[in-house]
Amino acid sequence: MSKDPVLENLQKQCKAAGLPTKGSKAQLTKRLKDWRECKESSPENEDYPKCDAILATDAGTKMDAKVALGQALQEGELEVERVRRAIFVGNRRGLDLADLQQRVHVVEHKTASLKDEIAFLKDGLGQMNDRLSTLTLALREYRQVRERFISTFKRDKLKNDTKTDRKIIQGGNITAHGGDAAADALLYEG
Repeated sequence: MSKDPVLENLQKQCKAAGLPTKGSKAQLTKRLKDWRECKESSPENEDYPKCDAILATDAGTKMDAKVALGQALQEGELEVERVRRAIFVGNRRGLDLADLQQRVHVVEHKTASLKDEIAFLKDGLGQMNDRLSTLTLALREYRQVRERFISTFKRDKLKNDTKTDRKIIQGGNITAHGGDAAADALLYEG
């Protein structure tokens, strides 16, 4: 079974550029494209383009990290990738961290926005609680005046008021006319 000539050509180009030769046509094409863009974006007097290198490893010491980097270089595990208009060279794990700073910035911005929204909602909740307290205070007086109105209607229009209706009218008159200064003040606030 013969190899695909296009794939062979891409592998040769990668090898000539010092890039890993393993991967699909799409991966090799992307690798070469990123490498060319990296080379084009570097100053012409330099032999090598400037790229950021990232290698993520579970190394415990600096020496372990150097060994891991050497192994990645020998095994051709490094990839070239453009991340937010910058070229990075590294293993897959490291390249996944390439835009970490930008992602952290976005999360911090969203967090600040959410904190502002929470403060706004807390302020609104405080205003609603104040209004509820006002309405709760006025509820008893409102009920007395309403019952007074109904009992007065029974007395004046229906002519069938009872002793209880007369007590309700008396209590309602105190609320409506003699009043409760705090309840009257609530009428003007809210």
